[in-house]
Amino acid sequence: MQRRPLVATLIALSALLTACALPPPSQPNTNPGSSPVLSQPQPAVVSPREQLGKNAPYLLCDQPAYVGCYQTTYDQCVAELSGFSQECIQNADGKFPALDTRETMQKYSQTVGMCLALKHMNAHSEQMPSLPQCIQGLQFDSAQGQRSLQK
Repeated sequence: MQRRPLVATLIALSALLTACALPPPSQPNTNPGSSPVLSQPQPAVVSPREQLGKNAPYLLCDQPAYVGCYQTTYDQCVAELSGFSQECIQNADGKFPALDTRETMQKYSQTVGMCLALKHMNAHSEQMPSLPQCIQGLQFDSAQGQRSLQK
């Protein structure tokens, strides 16, 4: 039965998307007597909704091994996932209207990631026997994932 590998694959992909989509936890200022004035300008904070809404397809397609599992081109991968992206974002928006905690943001990112991965796999049903095993064995580059979100 293919369900266990597929579920494990989707969980692995959602973990990657979560790691890439969430900003690092903020670190408290532990230096007593330090000025609250920032010495360097801070980048504008972009919400996970905006990041994923704009760049979710790139998180997967910017990973050459992921594209290789589908035996397709980068451009084809982006086009396919872009076709699913809006539906996946809307699905997650409906489930998580407020992203007020890190846990909620994590669940939101996982929902988007699992939706994209599942829809992409279903679009390639002719490759289903080999896709879960190929994807499950991937080594994702989380630094590339962060760059993908900044496009």
